[in-house]
Amino acid sequence: MSSSRRTTTTMTTQLYPENLRLSALLFRTAGLGLSIGVLVLAIQLSSEGGTPVFAYVAAIWCLILNPLDIICLLSWTRIPPGGLIFLDTLAVGFCVGGILNNIVVKNDGDGNNRPLRNPGLVNTSDWLLGALLAVHFIMIVSGAIDCCWMAQYGRKRSSRHGSSRSRSSRSETVTRVRVTRTNV
Repeated sequence: MSSSRRTTTTMTTQLYPENLRLSALLFRTAGLGLSIGVLVLAIQLSSEGGTPVFAYVAAIWCLILNPLDIICLLSWTRIPPGGLIFLDTLAVGFCVGGILNNIVVKNDGDGNNRPLRNPGLVNTSDWLLGALLAVHFIMIVSGAIDCCWMAQYGRKRSSRHGSSRSRSSRSETVTRVRVTRTNV
């Protein structure tokens, strides 16, 4: 009767605090739905004679950014929080530009000089752009909290374990699993 013993070490990486990851996933999903709505309204406004250029830019930018971060959140990888803050700041700027562009479209100052058949679409587009702006502003605040969390706990972890890295982009937890196998 022989017995063999094997020890396995597994590295588990905690990329986000769980509450931030779930809230980011919720807000990114809401932002994805809002950006689809903004794109649909921008297409409708274009068919009625308006030219909501910045609404298109904001919708397309958010249609790229939100699914990218959703995929990262679901696959347990991450975009660095400072990069996300920058990308979300661009999204906020595009949304503000879209709202300002809608004001110009609503007041017939976009160069077409054609009255809109349904001016209520501009108001709806403004509301959706405002909600999209709020979602990305919340994501900026969440990214700032994440940066502070990483700076505080990343430094403590590295000094406690004697690592030469002063700021780590990840917090690693080592889990040891012992498997005993007996051959008869």
